[in-house]
Formats: sequence, structure tokens, C-alpha cells
Amino acid sequence: MKKFRILEKHDLRGENCFIPQYRKMWMWMNFYELECFPKLIKFYSLSGAKEFLNKQKTFNKPKIHYL
Repeated sequence: MKKFRILEKHDLRGENCFIPQYRKMWMWMNFYELECFPKLIKFYSLSGAKEFLNKQKTFNKPKIHYL
């Protein structure tokens, strides 16, 4: 079963944009940039979206050290 995919859509300007997604249970979820307000992560090139997903696959969770 696949865990990541790239959805190709048209934005409001009529340009193709590529939205990386991940599977959570049986639903596909979008990646969001969590700054002050959540912002959808989207790319205007397929290679940029693939590069982002490759980085997400190799991302290690931060280690927490308790004292």
C-alpha cells in the first residue's frame, strides 16, 4: 500500500500545481506549513514535489532527552 502521492490540480490562476499528500488510515491528507496560519504546501513543478516527498521519507523524528 502506498503512503505518499502527488495530486495534480489547477489553482485559481489556471496553472498546474502539484500537491504532495500522505495516507493516514484510509484518507489522503495534505502537507501544511505550520507557521502563524496553516498554509498548504504546493509546487508548480513535479520535480519539486518529488524532491519534497523524498525528504519526508528520510526525515528522522527529533530525539527528546528528559532530565
